[in-house]
Amino acid sequence: MINRYFTIMYLFIASFGLTILLTPSVHIADDKEPMVLEDIIPKYFGDWEVAKDQVFVTAPTPEIQELQSDIYQQVLMRTYKNSRGERIMLAIAYGNDQSDSLQAHKPEVCYSFQGFQILSNKNDKLFISERHIPVKRLVAQKGNRIEPITYWITVGNTVPSTSLQRKIEKLKYGLNRKIPDGMLVRVSSISANKNKEFMIQEQFLSSWIESVAPEYKNKFIGRGEKG
Repeated sequence: MINRYFTIMYLFIASFGLTILLTPSVHIADDKEPMVLEDIIPKYFGDWEVAKDQVFVTAPTPEIQELQSDIYQQVLMRTYKNSRGERIMLAIAYGNDQSDSLQAHKPEVCYSFQGFQILSNKNDKLFISERHIPVKRLVAQKGNRIEPITYWITVGNTVPSTSLQRKIEKLKYGLNRKIPDGMLVRVSSISANKNKEFMIQEQFLSSWIESVAPEYKNKFIGRGEKG
């Protein structure tokens, strides 16, 4: 009976010790220079410039703002305009902790919380800066506003295409006791012509990424699948 008791205690202590040993404890962002979105995202590039009137479809609700402050350390939101009068809304949210407890908040959930109906939700790929990037294409509607949306989520220097792949990437970091950073990159525009808007969004994203300093490219689009 005593031997059985000590065996159980030994297994418990060993299990507890292994849990502590494998628990991620090092943020990979701590080993790098701080990334300030406001400074490294150009206000002018290609045919695009920050619009003087910064108009967004809707302001985040207090609940969404509170959730974002828990997940992200930085949130940048800008509206850009080109010479043809086309507008693209860019939103980038960066967090230094993409563990299971602080996962990036998906736009389809965020938009639904704010009263939008998600009309379409599809997986797609963009070819930007000589690499393929898995993205989500959404179409959201609120009243007479129809908003095509393109977004992706990074984990470290990767852009996983599914929730399962994001978990696998985080597990890879976790096995080395590291906690990855990550970000949500989202563009949207207001139009019922989703195909045209998705094309404009892709052109915008391609022009934007080419304007970003080389040392930051992998943070935004991952090392990716080069084509």
